[in-house]
Amino acid sequence: MARPNDPLYLGNAQFPQGQWGLRRINPEAGWDLLPRRGPKIIVAVIDSGVNPHEDLVGNVLFNRRYNAVTDTIGGDVTDTFIPHGTGIAGNIAATTNNLTGMAGTSFNTVNILPIKVVDENNGEDEESVQPAALARAIDYAWRNGARVINMSVTQGDPLLVGAANTMRYTAFPEVQAAINRAFAAGAVLVAMAGNDGIGQVAFPAAYDNVIAVSGITMQDTLLAVSNSGPQIDVAAPGELILTMDANNFNGYDSTFTGTSIAASFVGGLAALIFSVNPKLRNTDVVRIIEGTAHQPGTPGTLVVSGRGKGKGPQALPPLPRTAPRWNQTLGFGVIDVTLAMSSAAILRRP
Repeated sequence: MARPNDPLYLGNAQFPQGQWGLRRINPEAGWDLLPRRGPKIIVAVIDSGVNPHEDLVGNVLFNRRYNAVTDTIGGDVTDTFIPHGTGIAGNIAATTNNLTGMAGTSFNTVNILPIKVVDENNGEDEESVQPAALARAIDYAWRNGARVINMSVTQGDPLLVGAANTMRYTAFPEVQAAINRAFAAGAVLVAMAGNDGIGQVAFPAAYDNVIAVSGITMQDTLLAVSNSGPQIDVAAPGELILTMDANNFNGYDSTFTGTSIAASFVGGLAALIFSVNPKLRNTDVVRIIEGTAHQPGTPGTLVVSGRGKGKGPQALPPLPRTAPRWNQTLGFGVIDVTLAMSSAAILRRP
């Protein structure tokens, strides 16, 4: 079983819990399924930027960076205003099994495409991204080869609407249109459910063709800050998740709590699925992630149970969003890396 030798994976005296979130999603037997060689999957990290870090060396496409705020290819993507994107990128793509720092969810299978969508002049933080910048970022991502687009961001706080003062987020047609273009091009899009602790899913997670991710605690309960709602697809760990420090080239002092870091586990899993079976369609990947997730305390199952049974366009029908299999807090449940990768390895596509 592929247990990485990165010192923070199991933890140490300073960080005794180590990477509990990564261990929680059952990755080790799944990592064993990875091919010895193969092209790296491009994962776009649409966020506050990505800084160089000792455990990301060689895993970030800085030569293809994009600042969507200023619409500048090769523009500034430094992660200094609200250090966030570096930690997200690290959770997805930290170099693994190198006796250094932390393990990445994707176990050396990805290159990060860094795309900046918030700075000191546009938005207060990663939860106040301007829709025009987000739409540009999504279009740049898929046009530049991203098979996975990770959006650990939201478009702003909910507003009170109507006489009943109902909390609602605002949708923007230009963002949905960009998402639709990316999905039609074959990308898997993942986004955080939001950290307002309400029964509404934030955008972009609430748009069609996006995997909406809620967050769980170390006790497998919904995070207090995690949003919930009918668009929730799956859940992933989101409490005190250890990741790299954007402001320290060899630091790992950042611990994230929220749905943004939870979403990055799902982004990493999508890349792993493409790595083990590059012929899969994005619709297959979404269905595998949902179908192998399971509610805490219940066993998970493979999406396809026999070699060759996954042939044909109707092999993976949509899952019914009904209890007890699905609910509005954890969706289809917590993701399971080994079950998802095993299912992907079985599924055949021409």
